[in-house]
Amino acid sequence: MQNFGSRNETEIQFHLNNKRFSLLSNHWKSVFKILYSTETFTFLNKIRRIKCEKTQDYIKPDIIISFGGEKRYISIKSGKATNVHTEKIETFLKFLQELGVTRKTINTILLCHYGDGTLDGTGKIRLDWYELYQKYKDRILEANDELNDSTDFVKKVIKRTVFQGVDEKSHMAEYLYFGDQEYGTIVSFNQMNKYIDRKPHNWDFYENIHIGPIVLRPHGRYAHKQIVSEKRRNEIQCNWPNLHADLDYIVKRYGY
Repeated sequence: MQNFGSRNETEIQFHLNNKRFSLLSNHWKSVFKILYSTETFTFLNKIRRIKCEKTQDYIKPDIIISFGGEKRYISIKSGKATNVHTEKIETFLKFLQELGVTRKTINTILLCHYGDGTLDGTGKIRLDWYELYQKYKDRILEANDELNDSTDFVKKVIKRTVFQGVDEKSHMAEYLYFGDQEYGTIVSFNQMNKYIDRKPHNWDFYENIHIGPIVLRPHGRYAHKQIVSEKRRNEIQCNWPNLHADLDYIVKRYGY
C-alpha cells in the first residue's frame, strides 16, 4: 500500500506526464516557467510533450521532468512533512567529522541519540529528550554553537540532507517542491544557498541539537520502553520543523 508521499508523487507524475505545456493548469505553467527558459517555451511548448517519471527510492529527486531535451530533478514534500533525511548515524557522523566537527560534539550527538549514557547504544536505561536536556544542557549548547558557527558548513549539511543524499555520484535534486498536483511552492538549490548566506542567522530557539534549520533526532530512541527496531535506533533523522513556512519565505525574498 502506497504511503501518502509516494501517492502524491504518483499523482503529480500522472498530472504532468505526456501533457503539452498549453494544457497544464496555471499553477504548473508557472512552475515550468521557473524550471525552463523562455526560449524553450517559444519553440517547443506547442509541439513537444512533457515526460515525467518517478525515480528510485534511494536518491533525493523523486521525479524527473523532461521537456525540450532538458531534464529537471525535483524532490517532493507534502502534507505536514518535516523529515528531510534519514541515514545511518555512523555514516552521518563520519560526514560531519570530514567537515571538521570536533570529537566532543560528535560524542554529544551520540549521547543524545542513544540516550543511555553510552556512545554506542549498549546502555540499559534510555532517557527521553527532557531528561537528556537536563543532563547534557551545557554540552548541547556548546555543540550547537559549533554546528552553527559557519554558513558554509550549514550549506554543506543542507545539500546532503535535502538535495544530494548519501551517494555523491547520484543525481542531486535541483529543486525542492512542497505541495501536490494542484498547488505548491518550489525552491531551487541556488535559492536555498542565498537564504542561508543572507538570512540573519539565529536558530537559537531550537533546544535540540541542530544545524541551521535542520534538527537532529534519532529515528527511534525507545526511551523507557522496549526496543522495537535496532535498525531505526541506529538511524538519525534530519527534521526541518518549519519547512513549508520557510520555503514560502524563501520564494518571496530570494530569486531563482
